[in-house]
Amino acid sequence: MVSSSDGFRMNSCFQWTAYFGVSTNLVNFLRDRLHQDSKAAANSFTNWQGTSSVMALVAAFLADAFLGRYWTIALFILTSVVAYVMLTVSAATPAPSAALFYAGLYLQALGGSLALQPVVTSFGADQFDDSGEEGCRRQSSFFNWFYQSLNVGSLVGGTVLVWVQSNVSWGLGYGIPALCSVLAVAVFLAGTGAYQRQQPPAGSPITRVAQVVVAAARKWRVEVPEDPSELHECEGDDGMSVIQGSRRLAHTDQFR
Repeated sequence: MVSSSDGFRMNSCFQWTAYFGVSTNLVNFLRDRLHQDSKAAANSFTNWQGTSSVMALVAAFLADAFLGRYWTIALFILTSVVAYVMLTVSAATPAPSAALFYAGLYLQALGGSLALQPVVTSFGADQFDDSGEEGCRRQSSFFNWFYQSLNVGSLVGGTVLVWVQSNVSWGLGYGIPALCSVLAVAVFLAGTGAYQRQQPPAGSPITRVAQVVVAAARKWRVEVPEDPSELHECEGDDGMSVIQGSRRLAHTDQFR
């Protein structure tokens, strides 16, 4: 059985090797294999990278509100395997299909390491009890090695795999990231028995922000009562809100 810390480090290394193996040389692939001009290739790259960054919000929302961190990570990395296989098939064919390639590319944006990074980092922190000195020391050591493995993966993906793509073949250069994604899934699932997974979904801050926006839009014409205590949603002098762990905001005439 793989320990939780070893599993996270290896998973991170494989995931980022695969990601940088695709992203670093993506513009050249779009130009050489899909015959896009430099402007179109650069625009396609930035659109994909921006989508990958936005997907981090989706992953965090699913983990906080519905699935929990473990199942979100498992679902997304399994999705990334399908994505890398699609990219490999497209890259290995003599006349690559743009539709297949873009489908794999944006599926990778959904399930790739960039989208999962906030969830993986939080789940890694969940594995340690930071209430004591020993727990804090182990957590600090874990994150040192965790980010070291991330850097090793990005270095290998951004140098070795780019060389393979440019000097050997695009099919092999994309096949290795696909293999790395499979290994990342295997390593993560192998450590399942060692993970601390008792943290249930606790609700997403995005939901609460949306509730505030909706309530403000619906009540923007409502007259403010003269008695500020009527603004609060619960009685009592403890200052606490009905949302557990939150405090009520004091009434103010500013920013009406």
